[in-house]
Amino acid sequence: MSSTNFTGEFPRCIGHMQSLNALHLFLCQFMGELPSSFWNLTQLTYLCISYNNFSGQNSPSLSNLQNLTVLDFSPNNFSGQFPSGCFTLPSLEIVDISSNHFTGQIGEISSYSLEPLDVCENKLYGLIPLSVFQLQNLTFFNLYHNFLIGNVLFHQLSWINMYFLDLSSNFLQGELLSSICNASTLDILNLSHNHFTGTISHCIISSSLALSILDLQMNSFSGTILESFEAENNLRTLNLNGNLLEGSLPESLVNCTRLKVLDLGNNGLVDVFSQWLQALEELQNQLEGCIPKGQQFGTFSSDSFSGNSELRGFLLIIPCISHKESQPPLPNFEVGFEFRWILVVMGYACGVAFGATMFQVLIFIGKPLWIASMVKDLPREEQKG
Repeated sequence: MSSTNFTGEFPRCIGHMQSLNALHLFLCQFMGELPSSFWNLTQLTYLCISYNNFSGQNSPSLSNLQNLTVLDFSPNNFSGQFPSGCFTLPSLEIVDISSNHFTGQIGEISSYSLEPLDVCENKLYGLIPLSVFQLQNLTFFNLYHNFLIGNVLFHQLSWINMYFLDLSSNFLQGELLSSICNASTLDILNLSHNHFTGTISHCIISSSLALSILDLQMNSFSGTILESFEAENNLRTLNLNGNLLEGSLPESLVNCTRLKVLDLGNNGLVDVFSQWLQALEELQNQLEGCIPKGQQFGTFSSDSFSGNSELRGFLLIIPCISHKESQPPLPNFEVGFEFRWILVVMGYACGVAFGATMFQVLIFIGKPLWIASMVKDLPREEQKG
């Protein structure tokens, strides 16, 4: 019954189909609360009611669904206490409860077969449970935009199968230790808008790693920029804005031939506009906004900015004041920030049972179009306001 025009409340008669083992209501227009009879479907192994307008508080009877392997409630308007009881289900493999209004703590996890775990965009608080670091099969872990605190034990996290880790927009602490060197399958790492400290391990940009997006903005990382960018690395986005980094850019940055986004602002760096950056062809012609006024920029001719049609300022014909925005907007922790990566589960949970698993990494909140094209082989989705 997915992707239909069914509307109204959840059909109560379904709650009496006690032999039902799969329920797929993805992208419909249902609304209201789930009836109490819903929790009598104890034979369910697959439950996907994502992209609807269901509301109300989730029943603790969710833990009665002992055969469940797939659970997808995202995104809806559920509220109340976070259904941590689902993490005791012995066969559970896929959990997506993102983009709801759940509160409370995550709770310990004994569903050791979990692969993707997505609880982003809720109102969860407290510590990340230690049991998370025992999940050996974890491939996708998203805690974005909650109120979580405490130290993240990166050295205990299982990197064996992990390809997506987003802990951004919380109040987390800790150091990104050399254990990150074991993350050979990691494609996207977003730790932005937290309180992480320490230096950035040089092995993180290695040709042996799959990392394509590294977003560490708005933390307290210190030391120098990574000294050695190995040839044939996969990096396409590097955002280190708003840290305590010092020194100059290493010329080995030219090895990042796929780089599309580079943001090093609000650090203590020098010589960040080195001429050799022109060798990064993918990075050129992607700029927009006002050219800052300052002694260093005064040494450039207008030809230095050719091909960037969205640039404006004192060196160009189009002045800043003729544009709607006189300066690019600064990231705002309360309402979102410029670089954000989330998984839209367009059939990850809701498609496994139907033979189609589709992962899409999308940029989500009000960013320029040139950022939206940084992963050129991934489709775009309309921006949310």
